[in-house]
Amino acid sequence: KLAPALEKWVASLAGSESNSLPVRGGLELHLDAGSFDAPGGLVREWPDLSGHDRKAVATGEPRQFGKILNGKPAIRLDGSNDFLRSATGAGQLGEDFTIAIVIRFNNLANHQMAVMWGDESQGKRRAFWKTDRNRLSFNGYGADVVGSAELRRNAPVIAFITQQGSDNNTRFHLNGKDGGGGPVGLSGYANKAITIGANNAGAEKTAADFAEVLIYSRALHPNERAALGYYLGGK
Repeated sequence: KLAPALEKWVASLAGSESNSLPVRGGLELHLDAGSFDAPGGLVREWPDLSGHDRKAVATGEPRQFGKILNGKPAIRLDGSNDFLRSATGAGQLGEDFTIAIVIRFNNLANHQMAVMWGDESQGKRRAFWKTDRNRLSFNGYGADVVGSAELRRNAPVIAFITQQGSDNNTRFHLNGKDGGGGPVGLSGYANKAITIGANNAGAEKTAADFAEVLIYSRALHPNERAALGYYLGGK
């Protein structure tokens, strides 16, 4: 049986709502590079479409440009100076969550944090992590889960991380395929910010093009994840 959100979205395909986001329940942050026009291409802030008004304010000079997946715009972070940060949102993400990203890495050097919230302390970080061996992984600051899916340079991907349950079971999916996972021991945190393209200390920056970022305060059902992946890939 399909999840209710997926049934609603499938039904909408025949009507005028076919371009609408198929899963909204628990949505805490939604950044879409094609949702606004940055004057001169220079991004000062990235509007939030979740309804919570959690705009991500830029550090450095992120650029809105050209095309990434299916010819849609992207925000380029240089891996040296650029990242974006919302002041709030992480307070709702202390337990189960889902991160969905459409991203293309331009440089695979070192560790890179594509999305991060929490504190810079053992077990208090929550991060979408590209390891130095280019695996889609989760970083909890010494409480980590390394996945099996490989991230490649200049290859756009749709990537998901879900985490749920008392053992913080963490699962990875890359372009619709399972990318491994496992449990991890974590603890609470105080910082309310969500950072795109770095950790909350502004280090481990990401050299990549971001087309879309969605963060939910729950683990999406597999049918919901499939619907969201189809939506992101077909926009």
